[in-house]
Amino acid sequence: IALAVVVLISATLLVKSFIISIRSSPGYNPKNLMVAQVALPATKYAQDWRQRNFAEDVLARVRALPQTASVGVASSVPYGGFGQGVVIEAVDKPGPRPGERLGARYTAVSPNYLSTMQIGLVQGRFFDSTDEQPGNAPSVIINQTFARQIWPNENPIGKQLRFGDQHRIASVVGVVNDIKMFYVRAQAERQMYVPLPQFPSATLGFVVRNSGDSAATATAIRDAIWSVDRDQPVSSVEPLETLIFIGNAGDGVVSKLMVFFSALAMFLGVIGIYGVMSHLVSQRTHEIGIRVAMGATPSQVLRMVISHGLKLALIGISVGLLVALGATRELAAQLYQVTPYDPPTFIGVALLFALVVLGVCYLPARRGMRVDPLVALRYE
Repeated sequence: IALAVVVLISATLLVKSFIISIRSSPGYNPKNLMVAQVALPATKYAQDWRQRNFAEDVLARVRALPQTASVGVASSVPYGGFGQGVVIEAVDKPGPRPGERLGARYTAVSPNYLSTMQIGLVQGRFFDSTDEQPGNAPSVIINQTFARQIWPNENPIGKQLRFGDQHRIASVVGVVNDIKMFYVRAQAERQMYVPLPQFPSATLGFVVRNSGDSAATATAIRDAIWSVDRDQPVSSVEPLETLIFIGNAGDGVVSKLMVFFSALAMFLGVIGIYGVMSHLVSQRTHEIGIRVAMGATPSQVLRMVISHGLKLALIGISVGLLVALGATRELAAQLYQVTPYDPPTFIGVALLFALVVLGVCYLPARRGMRVDPLVALRYE
C-alpha cells in the first residue's frame, strides 16, 4: 500500500501537470493555421536581397490564394525546426559584469506575422511599413518576460536595445504576449522580434491562416513556393496543431505509462489487502463463531473485520504519504503549475485508497458475518 501510494501520487502530479499544460494558452491561436518551412541554400541565396525577394514573392502568391485569410513569415515558428538566440544589452542599463551575458530568443518576422499568429499586443504597436525599409533605424518588439526582466516597473516603449555580434541598436516599439515555442511546459523566456525586411533570413516559416480544407491548402502553399523557385525543397507543410501534438507527444506517453503503473500498483496493493483479510477471516473463524454464540451481531463482526483492514491500510497510506513527500521533490522540474506537495493530490490519493480498501475488506467481512456458530466451534 505504501509503495502504491507513492506511485499513484507521483502519477497524479504528472498527469495533472500535463492536463494543465495542454489546456493552457500557448500565447497564439493554432486553429486553422498552416505552417510551411523552408531553408534556402547558401549557394543560391547568399545575398540578403535574394532572401528578401524570395520571402516577399512567396507571401504575395500565398496571399492571393482564395482560402488564405492572412499570411506571414518568420525566421522561426513555434514547434518548427529552426531557432536562434542573440546576446542582448539594454542601452540605458549598466553593462554586464565580465563573463556575464544576457540572451534572448531572436525571430525576424514580416509585418503581418504577429497578427496572423494572433499573438496579443500588450503595449505599443506592431511593425508597419516604416519598419520594413532596410535603411531605416531598426525597431524591435519584445515579449512580456523580456520587458519585466530588463525594464522592471518601467515603460519599455522607446527604450533602446543592443543585440547580436554586430551590436545593432534597435528601439522598442511594442510588447506582446509570451508564447510557447517548443514545449507546452516550458517556462517563459525572453523573446524579441525584428522586421524581416531589415534582417533577412535563410530559414523561413510561412504561417497561413486559412478558411478551407487543410490538405488543399497545403498543396496550394507548396505550389506557391515552387512557382517562385521550383527547385526549393519544402521541409514540411503541416497544421500548427499537428506540430504542437507531435512536439508534446512524449509527455502524453509518459502520463499514460504513469497511469498504467499506478493502476497496477493499486491493483497489487488491493489484492494484497484482500488476501490478508481473507486469510484473517479464515484464521479467526473459530473466534468469530464464539463471538456470535456469545451474542455478537453480524454488524459487529463486519465492523471488527473492516476496522482491522482499515488499520493496515492507514498504516500503509501514512508511510506512503511520508515517503511521497520526499519522492515528489525530485519531480519539481517536470511539473507545470503544480507543486510537488499539492495538497488536493495527497488528500485525494489517501481518500481513494481508504475507500478502495474499505470496499475490498467488505467481501471477507461479509463471509465472516455468515459464520455458523455450531460449524465454527467444530472448526478445529
